[in-house]
Amino acid sequence: GMMGIIFAGFINLARPLVTCFLGFIVCHWIHNMKMDAPLENLDHTFPYALTHFAPAWGLRGIVLAGFLAAVMSTISALANSTATIFSLDVYKKLINQEASEARIVWVGRITAGTALVVACLAAPFVERLGGVFTYFQTGVTYVATPFISVLLLGIFWKRTNYAGAIFGILGGIFIQAVFAISFPLLYKYGVLPFELHWLYVAFIAQVIIMIGIVIVSLMTAPPAEEKWKPIVWTPQLLSQYGQGKKTPWYKTLRLWYAIYAVIWFYLYIRFW
Repeated sequence: GMMGIIFAGFINLARPLVTCFLGFIVCHWIHNMKMDAPLENLDHTFPYALTHFAPAWGLRGIVLAGFLAAVMSTISALANSTATIFSLDVYKKLINQEASEARIVWVGRITAGTALVVACLAAPFVERLGGVFTYFQTGVTYVATPFISVLLLGIFWKRTNYAGAIFGILGGIFIQAVFAISFPLLYKYGVLPFELHWLYVAFIAQVIIMIGIVIVSLMTAPPAEEKWKPIVWTPQLLSQYGQGKKTPWYKTLRLWYAIYAVIWFYLYIRFW
């Protein structure tokens, strides 16, 4: 399992290249080879590439069908996850603990439908927020910040408790929303002399959230040892892997962990 996570990390190193590869091709075609005028809307990159680079004898249909299938599967997975989380973790536990399975399924359907309606209503505003790619990356970053703060402290600090985690998730969502709204407004009205990139906004919010988790955890009772001990990371976990059996050097966890860390830090520093 530990080697699987590291292997997934190596695969993830190539994901930015895969995500942006088509954009690189279109950018080189237009700006370096001067084959066409610059695109007025960057969200038109995919249909532009499909029109100019895919042969008209059927490949366009195959590519478009794959694209639509990917979109539909993603929407289906998100709708299902939203329905499951709300119906089981919110409705069943907090609203109606005696709900039958049929009732839970009905609530899940209503939740999924509501989520899709909200998404449809929000879709026209995507263009105002910088386009699909920027909107998606910004949204994922802002939503993930509170959860990442809780996970990091929960894994690396044994004093993190339930109250701190609740503050990190609920309070963190509020803090991130305030930061995401206030920083652009401060720049717009001249309070800030420069526009702060959304990644830095998320970083500042994450620091504040983690400080809040630490304060709340220290002000409340510490968790029992049996709760934090199995999940808190320690360097000994690397040495305990494969303990008791002889492992070739090229299969050791330390080796692949170190290689991945070096590559990750190099890429992060290189493209800062």
